Amino acid sequence: MEAHHYGYLIAGASFGIQCQLLGIHIYKINVFPKVLGGLLLDAAAGYLGILLSRVMKVTLPLSLVLLQHLVKSD
Repeated sequence: MEAHHYGYLIAGASFGIQCQLLGIHIYKINVFPKVLGGLLLDAAAGYLGILLSRVMKVTLPLSLVLLQHLVKSD
């Protein structure tokens, strides 16, 4: 089950990056409305925000423990 979870996060991250690049491109050209580019940028922020929250959920406690250990050793 963990492999599915990690695969979903990787797919979401790549889709978020794709939405971001496409949103920037649509926002800069005048063929499509700028609102469409803005909506794609919002979607990209959502997908990448989910990835960031999952990564921070794993790495933040570990980094706090390491920081606490470094402070105690000084």
